[in-house]
Amino acid sequence: MTALGTNSRNIVILASVAVAKGDYLRLDLSKPNAGVGFGENVTTPNYSGFPNGRRPGDDTINTLLYFIGNQNPAVHEVVNHNDVLLGGTFPFFAPPNQPLENPAIDNTQN
Repeated sequence: MTALGTNSRNIVILASVAVAKGDYLRLDLSKPNAGVGFGENVTTPNYSGFPNGRRPGDDTINTLLYFIGNQNPAVHEVVNHNDVLLGGTFPFFAPPNQPLENPAIDNTQN
């Protein structure tokens, strides 16, 4: 990570989360559901995802890039939504994409 320019403070943050918490989806029934995280990222005010466990809609790539880039919000990618919307109730995950009618054109071959 140092070869990417990440400072030691952010390396410690990423390492502590990866080692201590891992990549998991949180299900805490004692807290009301505030959404699946769609449209939020680590720079969103009152963000409740990372490092408290990620939600299905959290942008994990932008969260990683934020810390790899030393908490610079300008370091991000621009894929900001799923092809299919997440559900509003448990288990929240979107149905899988199905092949389209012409796999030769749309690259959806199984």
